[in-house]
Amino acid sequence: AKNNLNFGILAQPATFLGLAFVSYDMLNDDDLDMVNVLSLGSYLNIMDILHIQVDVTQPQKRNPNGQGSANAGIEFNLNYGFLLRAGEIWDTLNQQNFWTAGMGWTGPNLSLSYAYKANINVAGDYWHTMTLWLNF
Repeated sequence: AKNNLNFGILAQPATFLGLAFVSYDMLNDDDLDMVNVLSLGSYLNIMDILHIQVDVTQPQKRNPNGQGSANAGIEFNLNYGFLLRAGEIWDTLNQQNFWTAGMGWTGPNLSLSYAYKANINVAGDYWHTMTLWLNF
């Protein structure tokens, strides 16, 4: 059995702006399966039509050059709960680059989403993810 701890704080200086700090996997284990990762993020909401998210992450162990990743995403609110998403991930630690795309629908008690992630440096390296939320 392994135990771990995550910590995060969110500041919202204005209704359209959010800033966050998160520390994942704060309790390291001996075999370094879980490595502490620090992350800074931001969220910008433009007229409830366009949402822009940017964050940077950096693993604190097994990272001699202090590299990490930068992630950027954009989300369009198409009204009636429909969302269209796109983004990119620049992972300098693992020398990988990904494009992402997705769509979703948020209802009062049920939400659905689909996401696609592709490694632009490796042909055939891609993921499809579907998520279903039930709110009680």
